[in-house]
Amino acid sequence: MSSSSTLQPVVEHGWRNGLANLLRKENSLWWGTRKWLVQSLIWLFFSNGILAFLLWIIPLIDPSANNDLSASNIHELVKVFLQLELFFTTFGVIVLAQGLIVNDKKFGTAAWVLSNPVSRSSFITSKLISHGWAIFLILVLMQNLVMYVQLVLKSHSFYNPVPIVLAIGVMSLYLLFYLTLALMLGTLFDSTGSVIGIPIALLIGMSILPQILGNLLPWLVLILPSRLTDLTMAVGVGQSLPSSWHYPLVSTGILIVLFITLAIGRFSREEF
Repeated sequence: MSSSSTLQPVVEHGWRNGLANLLRKENSLWWGTRKWLVQSLIWLFFSNGILAFLLWIIPLIDPSANNDLSASNIHELVKVFLQLELFFTTFGVIVLAQGLIVNDKKFGTAAWVLSNPVSRSSFITSKLISHGWAIFLILVLMQNLVMYVQLVLKSHSFYNPVPIVLAIGVMSLYLLFYLTLALMLGTLFDSTGSVIGIPIALLIGMSILPQILGNLLPWLVLILPSRLTDLTMAVGVGQSLPSSWHYPLVSTGILIVLFITLAIGRFSREEF
């Protein structure tokens, strides 16, 4: 085993026992290899590729195309970008998180790590912090920053970044919902098929549930995490928000805490 992933003696107590070493190990999976670079290039292509094509390639192909970016045009482009970003990154988080727990159980890594003075809550927490931070930096922050730079360069004017910052916050909460869900499912199942299949089924289910139960259970529709996608695009272009805008924020936050609690509780009863 390489020195970057070897556990070093660190004095910690309680639920944090071994957390620093585990964070170092999990972070090395991203930043100690070229994974961060590969993922950055992949998500730049998916998230900013279409925007770059619209802003830079089309004018080269068709010089007669209108190159002027009005405020309304910028809002439309931001909305298109956020729609694509939410679509691709949601699946990206599910795919990236599918094996975080399952593979460690399958290949014996979890049993080896837990044979050291490491708490099981630290094991789950290190996965959440390290991979959540990397996903936020690469899939969310970097992509929105590149999008903003593209718009500024093309319009030759300063665009108020506050709506984009607010959209990043809402989007991050939405993606954290799927990350914690995948971590919890990884403690419940021994197959990546279940860990990736259930979130995708939930994603599809939440998209059609409003049409089915919208009239019967309107309160349920208001608290669905999927409502955060509409909220992300609304704040991203500075639209006025409905009076119920905070409902999905609160419900999603509660579900995230519940998923983390269940993941730690279930993993604490795991036998290796």
